[in-house]
Order: sequence, then structure tokens, then C-alpha cells
Amino acid sequence: MTFSSGVEMKGREAWITRAGELDAAVAGEFHQAIEQVAGQKSEKACPA
Repeated sequence: MTFSSGVEMKGREAWITRAGELDAAVAGEFHQAIEQVAGQKSEKACPA
């Protein structure tokens, strides 16, 4: 299964979703999703 990730801000919460297999070949894509919300004022992280 191809890896994909998404970021959604819900008020002050950052939601990062992922689907597929996370391996070394696509880790950079997931890292970018995390970096995208790291600079924003999120209140908490929510588990998937």
C-alpha cells in the first residue's frame, strides 16, 4: 500500500493522519507533515 499523510488543524489541535506502510523510503514525507504543524500553535496532539 502506498504511503500518504495529511495534516488538519482543528482549532488549536493538530491532526496528522497517515495511511499505508511507513518505511525509510517515505519517512521524509511524514517528517514534512510533522514539521508543517510544529511551528503552529497546536494545543495538543491527538492519537489516530
